Amino acid sequence: MLAGMTPDFICIGAQKAGTTWLYRQLRAHPDAWLPPVKELHYFDRDAHAKRHGLLDRLAEAGTRHAFAEWLNTLYRHRQPGDLAWGRRYFTGRRDDDWYGRLFAGGAGRLTGEFTPAYSAMTAAGVRHVARVAPGARIIFLLRNPVDRAWSHAVMNLCRFTGRSVDEVDDAEFLAHFDSPGSRLRGDYLGALARWEGNMSPDRIRVLFFDEMVDRPEALLDKVFNFLGLDTYPRYIQDATLRTGVNPGGYCSMPGRIEHHLSSQYFEAMKAMADRLGGPALEWLQRAEATLDER
Repeated sequence: MLAGMTPDFICIGAQKAGTTWLYRQLRAHPDAWLPPVKELHYFDRDAHAKRHGLLDRLAEAGTRHAFAEWLNTLYRHRQPGDLAWGRRYFTGRRDDDWYGRLFAGGAGRLTGEFTPAYSAMTAAGVRHVARVAPGARIIFLLRNPVDRAWSHAVMNLCRFTGRSVDEVDDAEFLAHFDSPGSRLRGDYLGALARWEGNMSPDRIRVLFFDEMVDRPEALLDKVFNFLGLDTYPRYIQDATLRTGVNPGGYCSMPGRIEHHLSSQYFEAMKAMADRLGGPALEWLQRAEATLDER
């Protein structure tokens, strides 16, 4: 890894917890630099790649998605250096030096990346992050695991397939909720244990989706202070603060589904309420009320 070419912070998730919104807010900050593709997926995916050529990469679904996102950024939200960044990202051999060079365009500014899948990595993956970017600050955004699991399922089973919620039977939803991928992404305390066990806990900040919805200015203020950025009131008061990202596909959760998920995550939410307090206490109270209804 080349000196001075590591991210200053990494947002590790959780998936469906507002990370895209926060990515766009930080990318607009004049003293921060983020890559034109939100999710780099280096530590959970690309570090294990066997083939590195452009055609090999474009055969990968994740890379094709990143390529489309990069083109959209060039068209709608282009910043200086985004074109050269894409050449480096899509044609370079994926290793630790390649990863470090992805942040070269941010010299003199705070640099970071957002990959929600990092929260579900094994301890070995977290140790790799600690070796490559030992000084990075870690942001972990949490959302009520019941709502997170529902949003995740709607994305995969409805938005990605073009079906409505009514066209997906309960068996498919239940299978998705019980899948290892969904469970891992909702295991917040397990993720914290892996990250705190391999990186300095004082460099890890837990924040809540709830505050992003109710008090976005306060949430951004916490993020900026944690990262050492000026608050810039003109950005904190930006109208986009209260504009949802990825609004399509959201729909009300049926009561029977909420009851199932409340039961599935009940013990975990008790532990979260004890450990984290704040909104996690409200998650538990809502689950208790849901389960008491039947």
